[in-house]
Amino acid sequence: VTEVDVLQQIPTAFTPYTRDGLNDVFMERHKVVIFDRYGQKIFQGNDGWPGTTRKGAMADPAVYYYELVMGNGLIVRGTIEIVKLD
Repeated sequence: VTEVDVLQQIPTAFTPYTRDGLNDVFMERHKVVIFDRYGQKIFQGNDGWPGTTRKGAMADPAVYYYELVMGNGLIVRGTIEIVKLD
């Protein structure tokens, strides 16, 4: 598996506000660290990101920076957008 293959499997947006069981958590079963646009760490976990902050509140719809540890140990960095559907 190449890094390009891994990057193609990572979504660019998710919808945690809907809580409909579809696309509610970014990268379940993976270690992830999430940063806001100012570089402040807002979340760290071992089972994906449910779109919440460290205090448990829902994060605002926006683009966030992530560091993700894949199953093979590869660390991937990029951006993920929270979308709030009305």
